[in-house]
Amino acid sequence: MIAIVIAIVGELLRVLFRRKSGSKAKSEKLRAYLKDWSLDISSAGVCFTYFGHRKRQFTRDEILRAEEPSLGRVLFLRTSKRYRYARIPRDLDDYEAIMREIVLMGIPIERIMFIPNWEELLLALLFFGALICALAAPLFL
Repeated sequence: MIAIVIAIVGELLRVLFRRKSGSKAKSEKLRAYLKDWSLDISSAGVCFTYFGHRKRQFTRDEILRAEEPSLGRVLFLRTSKRYRYARIPRDLDDYEAIMREIVLMGIPIERIMFIPNWEELLLALLFFGALICALAAPLFL
């Protein structure tokens, strides 16, 4: 029982406090991904093209706001549907021009403090905390 608790806690700590190992390989993967990625902004909306053929379009009426998290590395374009959103990486060379285009479209840009969907992260942490307490309770009785 103790081994299970230690394994779960160890794995949780490893995931939460992961060091930036392999960041060079990750940056190379990101560069390769961004080469196959394009963004077209017009007054009618925003169109993303992934890997040369997969398109994702958002009309101007569909986009409610743009969120720029202080902790993140992306700009989120939010719609009225919770899980229909787009991410624009800050690593792009013309990121500032993209921001200006979004403002010219009339989309408000909000600077937010917390990451999006932080409620789900909090619930996951509470679940794992309750799981650890349930597994550890017999050890202290």
